[in-house]
Amino acid sequence: MASIIKKIKAKKAYYYAVESKRVDGKPRIVWQKYLGTLDDIVRKCTSPPGEVSEVDIFSAGGVAAMLRIVQKLSLIEIIDKEIPKRDQGASVGQYIVLAALNRILDPCSKLQMSEWYKQTVLHRLWKHPEDTFTSQMFWNHMDMVDEINIDNIQEAITEKLIHDFGINPRGLLYDTTNFFTYIATGNKRNTIAQRGKNKAKRNDLRQVGLALLVSKDFQIPLFHKVYQGDKPDRGIFVKYADELVEWQNKRIGHAEETTLVFDKGNISEDAMNRLIVGRKHYVCAVPKTTCPELYSTSVDAMKIVSGLPGTRAYAEIIEIWSKRHKAVIAYSESFFASEMADLMDKLRKYEEKLHDLDLWLKSGPQRPVDEKYYSKANVQKRVNAILSYPRAQEVMDVKIIQLNGKTRLEYGINQDKLNNMMKNELGRTLILSTRLEWDEDEIISNYRSQQGIENVFRHMKNKDYLHWQPEFHWTDSKIKVHGLYCVLAMLLANLTHREVVQKGLDLSLIEMLDELNSIREVALIYKSANTKSERNQLALSRMNPSQKKLTEILEIPMVLKG
Repeated sequence: MASIIKKIKAKKAYYYAVESKRVDGKPRIVWQKYLGTLDDIVRKCTSPPGEVSEVDIFSAGGVAAMLRIVQKLSLIEIIDKEIPKRDQGASVGQYIVLAALNRILDPCSKLQMSEWYKQTVLHRLWKHPEDTFTSQMFWNHMDMVDEINIDNIQEAITEKLIHDFGINPRGLLYDTTNFFTYIATGNKRNTIAQRGKNKAKRNDLRQVGLALLVSKDFQIPLFHKVYQGDKPDRGIFVKYADELVEWQNKRIGHAEETTLVFDKGNISEDAMNRLIVGRKHYVCAVPKTTCPELYSTSVDAMKIVSGLPGTRAYAEIIEIWSKRHKAVIAYSESFFASEMADLMDKLRKYEEKLHDLDLWLKSGPQRPVDEKYYSKANVQKRVNAILSYPRAQEVMDVKIIQLNGKTRLEYGINQDKLNNMMKNELGRTLILSTRLEWDEDEIISNYRSQQGIENVFRHMKNKDYLHWQPEFHWTDSKIKVHGLYCVLAMLLANLTHREVVQKGLDLSLIEMLDELNSIREVALIYKSANTKSERNQLALSRMNPSQKKLTEILEIPMVLKG
């Protein structure tokens, strides 16, 4: 505890604030601050603070909350241990962490990074000048990171997550996605960004693929790979199946309670055999052709699944890929309604397009040279292009006829086929599991948890927070580093959200980020009434109840003290 002492110098009294502690059993002053003469103290206490000459406002809440997790995770230290550099300027770890924080809170390009850094409390806490984080300095430090470094950093983080943060690895979710880029077609230095089937429908652009493994609870990223954009999902799963088995063995051991959950887009016989050989348990959806008889089970023959409203299921033990599996056909009323609405919407749009095509055919060729466009073969191609959705092809009958010497269309929905599809196909999911001892509800619940990783990808495509773009990098190595700090951004945000939820504050991830991003640090700069000097006073902006609770849970004032 501090106390005030008086010292006499040249027959004058001067006062000091001091703290004393016992050193080697004897009381010693370990800290002191000069306060001045008694008149100085009285004047400082009674004088008005002076006028506020300036006010600076900094982004504080989100940065402090994420920086706290960075500190608990020792993230900067992990990266710097893997990629050391001489003690000059910011470390590689600080560059990567700054990029991750920016991705979470206000994604921008490296050209804008130094300006963003200056507008946050990081500028005060890290004390690096803003020109430390120019785009060129960022690129120089990104060049120091290779794929082996990324794998080692990922392993060190995962070990800390499991042992220090108590992340439960019993449920693991795997999936892939892709992100379009603006990398020029003629750029030959880049092999990762390739054209493929883009999930955002931007097939005209080169894209980058991301394979991701997260925990079932709170979707904490544990493993990731950036891969070539032209590789199909199932091909990538074959490539990484062995790595996933090795990763589980190394990080978790041969844990019988660990279960991998993935979707049917990743299924291939080779990949499944590798998981089976590795003795890994899994839950996955499969195409209806895997067990057509089971898939067509009548809804009336299914039993109601307790704990899952609107869900029915029927299960059998089957042998596939030389291993016994529990096969569950699950019927969901909400999934049925969703698929039915989607089918009806597509059929409506297809009928409109077929109507327009028929009107064009009715007008007939205007010139002899146009007759080839009205041939039966060409019209059939156009019909097939319109009916791109397989289920629409099954229920929509389209005939190409001749009417009054012109090629015309005759089309309509086949009600018998539609009724059959509604009865035997819509609303169903065929699920396989190596967990023979699990009941239907446990298998279905674990499969439905796959929605969690889909939410992760949705967040990474959110334009306000956690956005993968902008990605203005043209080389393979920099794109992989970009993938690293984007995944780290998701990691930090989800760890923060996990703590908030566990401590009783019911906010979604985006709601939490909205609230945190609204918390500002305000620097009031006073001009003294008696002198020309200035002094600063720091305070947080006015907060609503949710922000106050977040500040308390995430210990934001403690982080801001530095």
